[in-house]
Amino acid sequence: IRFGLTMTSSLYGGMFYLIVGAHALHLVAAVAVLLFVASRVWRGRYEVDYRGVVACSVYWSFVVILWPIIYALVYFS
Repeated sequence: IRFGLTMTSSLYGGMFYLIVGAHALHLVAAVAVLLFVASRVWRGRYEVDYRGVVACSVYWSFVVILWPIIYALVYFS
């Protein structure tokens, strides 16, 4: 922002903040779900059915796998 890159300054600025903001939103959601599932694990809720743990790991993997791609698109294009 200090160098003039804002959402309205250019298409690149708008796309930068859109992509980084969307990723941050998904990251916050992933951390919230991870904490929720962890609290259920600590209370012993996943002794037989652990689909929540699997779903959380798939979502977290999605967020982690996309970060290098987003980084490369934003900073090297």
